[in-house]
Amino acid sequence: MLAAVVLCGCGAGDASPTQRPRDAAALIERVTIGRTTADDITQQFGVADERAPDGALVYHLPASSRDRGEGDRSETVTFRFERGVLSRICRACP
Repeated sequence: MLAAVVLCGCGAGDASPTQRPRDAAALIERVTIGRTTADDITQQFGVADERAPDGALVYHLPASSRDRGEGDRSETVTFRFERGVLSRICRACP
């Protein structure tokens, strides 16, 4: 009896590499409250910069060009989950 095991991982041959959006606004446009899971977000945008004890995912990104005004600014986007799906998105500018 022969058995084959197939392992998939992130490699150079992947057709759709994980890529973080250019700014917070673009990140938020790609998720849906009540549908998107934490795994979906991690697969799309990579490992979060922080993971809160309650399972929230935190990403630090440049502010969108229309929100920047003068100078470079960054935003923190926190994705919170209830019952396994996205329930709230919080944006904060330090």
